[in-house]
Amino acid sequence: VREFFEAERASIFEIDYENDVINNSYEDVKEGVEPEIDEMQRIPFELVSSWIEEFDKSGMFIIRDIKTELDKDSDIYQMLYKQNIFSMVAIPLRRDEVIIGFLGIDNPAKNTDDFSLISSMMYFLLDSIEKRETRNMLSRLSFEDKLTGLHNRNKFSQVMDDYESGECTAKSIGFAYYDLNGLKRLNDKFGHKAGDLLIQKVGSHLLTAFGTNAYRIGGDEFTVILPDVTEETFRQMTSTVKNIMTEQGISISMGVSWSGENYNIGKQMMEADKAMYADKKEHYIKN
Repeated sequence: VREFFEAERASIFEIDYENDVINNSYEDVKEGVEPEIDEMQRIPFELVSSWIEEFDKSGMFIIRDIKTELDKDSDIYQMLYKQNIFSMVAIPLRRDEVIIGFLGIDNPAKNTDDFSLISSMMYFLLDSIEKRETRNMLSRLSFEDKLTGLHNRNKFSQVMDDYESGECTAKSIGFAYYDLNGLKRLNDKFGHKAGDLLIQKVGSHLLTAFGTNAYRIGGDEFTVILPDVTEETFRQMTSTVKNIMTEQGISISMGVSWSGENYNIGKQMMEADKAMYADKKEHYIKN
């Protein structure tokens, strides 16, 4: 497409209606032209909302000269000018009559009145996007714990393998092991729905504190693998999360291991597991 129009860039932008932003998901650039894909992420939707309206009216949006057609004080002018875009064509991507994004062609020098190529390829472009979304969804399902939204044991095992093989590296690693106390008694007394709610609460706390670095690896077992963190910060973070849960009546045992660059993640897992069981033993002696 870029070559057909002898343009400097051709880009795919996808609309994230939930967060009111637009993201550049693919870009092809002419040799010698600076890529802009990294800069074109989370663009406020309001910047191009008028383009969406024009898509419905005309089927596309064309700017032949930003200097004469756009207000120089406007945010959209500043964004385009910063990228050395002085003319452009935008064609909408539709799915079930809903505009999900658009194809942008920057500084086209040829065939600006011939959009037959675009029309013929839109089906294939949308099909490619849908296939990518399906792959992403299947990948997410295979690595996500449905109950908590944390990564599951499959993802945990993959990350462990990546660190052990050296495919993934870090300056330091903090490893934490969390294990709920009394889950079986809770399930026996109040039913598994109550147990699931408790597990969800633990997952929510870990997700808030550690994001994608937290995993549910068993029924009542959770781990955290946090790279590039100081020992003091990691121990403070893990203890804070445990204290918050304790204050909310959630009884959980914890073990922590931290190591610098010469880490052995398998050894750290065993250290954290051992410390967690010592914490659990102390809990049951007291209770």
